[in-house]
Amino acid sequence: MTADDYKTLATIAALAISLISIWLTRRNWLEGNRPIVCAFVEEDSIGAGIALFNFCISNTGSRPAVRISIRIKPSELEKLIDPNASQHERKLLHDCFKEETTIPIIRNGETLKAGLGSASESGAGKPQLQYGASAEVKIYYRDLEGRKYVATHPITIFPRDGFNGVGTWEKAV
Repeated sequence: MTADDYKTLATIAALAISLISIWLTRRNWLEGNRPIVCAFVEEDSIGAGIALFNFCISNTGSRPAVRISIRIKPSELEKLIDPNASQHERKLLHDCFKEETTIPIIRNGETLKAGLGSASESGAGKPQLQYGASAEVKIYYRDLEGRKYVATHPITIFPRDGFNGVGTWEKAV
């Protein structure tokens, strides 16, 4: 091999490394600059043995999310519903997760809330939700360029403040 052959090989190797570097940089940029949508249940208020809960959907990513739809299997949703809930209450909860329900856009850093239902001590009102129950939820969404994402994680009916079941000092005072 001549000196020119070595120069050609070095040039080809540098070009290959540059192309791989560009590809990795773009991939890392896309992974870091995207919407990240998650869902959770938060306690809205509590009193007289009844706790009211909101269903929240949040975009913690760095870009807006569009066409967000939340899916939960009926069998999973039934895990969240109190066994003493009326048929009317069951239907209301199932309607929260209809196939055709889509959120048009959630800005980055934004959290949307909707009333989900209540959980209560025995005899303290009409229960809808089973306190402490968990279910898997699947969230489908896109970024502004149309790239599709899916997130799957559990939601649990419990207060986020005082997640250990004891509460927080702030509310105890």
